[in-house]
Amino acid sequence: MQSRPKNLLITEEVSFRKIETSALSLWLQVRSAGYYHVLASWSGVPEKKEFAEFFWCARGTLRFSGEPEKLVLHQGDFCVLFPGDFHCISATEESELYWFTFDGPYVHEVIRAFALTREPRAAGFFLKEIFQQLILETAHFAPASCFAASAAAYRLITAAVSVGIEPEEQPLLFKKFREIVDWPLGNCAIGIK
Repeated sequence: MQSRPKNLLITEEVSFRKIETSALSLWLQVRSAGYYHVLASWSGVPEKKEFAEFFWCARGTLRFSGEPEKLVLHQGDFCVLFPGDFHCISATEESELYWFTFDGPYVHEVIRAFALTREPRAAGFFLKEIFQQLILETAHFAPASCFAASAAAYRLITAAVSVGIEPEEQPLLFKKFREIVDWPLGNCAIGIK
């Protein structure tokens, strides 16, 4: 039996945006998306990013050390790191992590509108399918895929922040985003002007 190196990712699936999205003027522009299945001894490279990052722990426990604060993400939790945050992620047990990065001219407005925080919050276990769609769309080159990735990211954020909030208590903004995102943006017969 061959032993694994201590810092090994068991599975990695990562997609990076292949085209310039700034001309599209999307409120939320997805830069990259991915999935890691890691061993307990895994740790990422310490990094400072100039864009926002959304993390969801599908299984296990992950620790984020860095500035401005240290975080622990348990199974089913999500958190968002903001542009300029420094972090290093490590696993305390075999874990699965989904993530996407985003920016755009309205990144701070999106963060404010959804009341996103660094503080981990429960999102449940139903985000996997949307994340898989987002990873797939992020790998495509076409502008239509940029719109589809953006729509998937909105669905993820809306689903995550809506956990535990009764529909009648959801802010009007959440309801409007759900209407827009649930509309079939991927339908080729629909034009975007």
